[in-house]
Amino acid sequence: MGRAVPNVYESVKRAVQDLLAPQLESVKGEIAAFRGEVAGEFSALRSELKGEIGTLHGELKGEMSVLRSDLRGDMSVLRSDLRGEMRTLRSELEGKIDTLRSELKGEMGTLRSELKGEMGTLRSALEGEMGTLRSALEGQMNTFRSDVEGKIDTLHGELKGEIGALHGEMQGLDAQMRADSAAVRTEMRAFDERLATALDVRERIAAVEARLAR
Repeated sequence: MGRAVPNVYESVKRAVQDLLAPQLESVKGEIAAFRGEVAGEFSALRSELKGEIGTLHGELKGEMSVLRSDLRGDMSVLRSDLRGEMRTLRSELEGKIDTLRSELKGEMGTLRSELKGEMGTLRSALEGEMGTLRSALEGQMNTFRSDVEGKIDTLHGELKGEIGALHGEMQGLDAQMRADSAAVRTEMRAFDERLATALDVRERIAAVEARLAR
């Protein structure tokens, strides 16, 4: 029984292979044919796309050339317009600058004239004030000089009086000192005489005592 089962399995396997083998070969052929058709379709599609892309590329080149030409023309026109606008603007600015310069010159001249007039008026006022101040100072200086000279004269008189009084006092003191010197000198002479007498008496006393001691 164990040997019969493998034989049946092998028989079934061979039968199935015999049935499926022709169909598999047919399917493989169909697949190969379909693959060839698909490859052909892809080749045809690639060729068409290449052609369309080439055509589109050419059209784009043409459009770019036309656009570049248009842009160049527009740029030239714009550059010319800008140059004209710049020239016009420069001319307007130069005119405005000239006008402003002229106005400034006129205003500066007016301001200079006004400043000269104000400076002249201020100079005149200062000169008048300086003259008034000079006169006042001269008067004050004269008054001060007179006061100082009067005070100096008064002080000089006072000093002369004091010097005269001092000179008199000095003369009196000199006379008194001379008198005092003479008195002192007289007293010194009397003192010397008394001292000599005292010494003489002492010597005599000493001689007497010596004699008595013998």
